[in-house]
Amino acid sequence: MTKTKYHPASIFLHWFVFLLVVAAFIVIELKGQFPKGSFSC
Repeated sequence: MTKTKYHPASIFLHWFVFLLVVAAFIVIELKGQFPKGSFSC
C-alpha cells in the first residue's frame, strides 16, 4: 500500500476546523450553565 502525503496546509486546516467544532460544542454546553442575561455585551 502506498502512503498518501498531504500538504501541510491541508493538515493544518483539518485540525483547525476540528478544534473550531470542538470549541463550538464546548461553548454550547457551557451556555446552559449561566442564567439568561448574565452577559451584558
